[in-house]
Amino acid sequence: DVWFDNLKVIYYHKSFSSIINYILKFGFEIITCVEPKPLNSAKKINYGFRDKSSKIPLFVIFKLKKK
Repeated sequence: DVWFDNLKVIYYHKSFSSIINYILKFGFEIITCVEPKPLNSAKKINYGFRDKSSKIPLFVIFKLKKK
């Protein structure tokens, strides 16, 4: 896939349950979890991308702590 006309992006999909299970398996606890959303100003650049990524998060960010 290409974002913003020149940024090549490769997707690696893992189910949310797989991610959670790996986190727990390797002895971490989840402190916080954030699914970032695009800024409203992004619609001026690429409305379709902003609209799609507002509904389906492209990234999930975890703050973890080793038990």
